[in-house]
Amino acid sequence: MVYYNNTRTHQGKMYCGHTPMQTLIVGKGVWEGEITALNSRLIEWVHR
Repeated sequence: MVYYNNTRTHQGKMYCGHTPMQTLIVGKGVWEGEITALNSRLIEWVHR
């Protein structure tokens, strides 16, 4: 399992040649950015 997730690149369309772990790390960063943006917009809306 460690080899599959951390070393072997996945051939799937969404992985773009990355390992599953690399894809997870990149996706987490994108997700955190989106959540931060949504939260800041919500705070601005609440304080109107």
